[in-house]
Amino acid sequence: MSFIRRVQGRLAVRAGLLVFMALVLTACSRPPSSGLPAAVAVALEGLAEECRAAQGTPRVDDAVQHADLNGDAREDHVLFAGWLACDGAPGVFGDREKPLQVFVGEGSRAARFAFGQQAYDARLEYHGGKAVLWVTTVAGNCGRPPAASFAEEVFCDRAIAWTAPGQFEFAPVDTVRIVQ
Repeated sequence: MSFIRRVQGRLAVRAGLLVFMALVLTACSRPPSSGLPAAVAVALEGLAEECRAAQGTPRVDDAVQHADLNGDAREDHVLFAGWLACDGAPGVFGDREKPLQVFVGEGSRAARFAFGQQAYDARLEYHGGKAVLWVTTVAGNCGRPPAASFAEEVFCDRAIAWTAPGQFEFAPVDTVRIVQ
């Protein structure tokens, strides 16, 4: 009988270890975006998966920034691949244009997609308590024709603006700031 009890005890320990490992793996595979609206979390997980597909480890803590961009007193969400670190595969999103997505907050932790663009950089600025998202872009988005080569390209920062149909779009081209 003691032999059977030892075997049962070992099996119980192994089963416990397997359950523990399964819980750890599940927790590690869950996106660390659980506090985000579902639409934002899904988009963030898509970028994190691109990083993992390149054998990288995504660090998403800084990939989403929050601000009221449309003046409705609700938090909007800016997801930029350039803010997502991909340890072990730093070039996965390249050193040029990267996906930028803006989600408008709709209350009760909900949000919907409202703007998407390839961007070289993005940053939030605050003026008089109002948040403005500036997007670093190139050529036509700067009101200029494309250059003959990338080295000759003109870059600019262009703000996004809220429009009546409930979307964001680039602010008028006369508001761009040429990047020197």
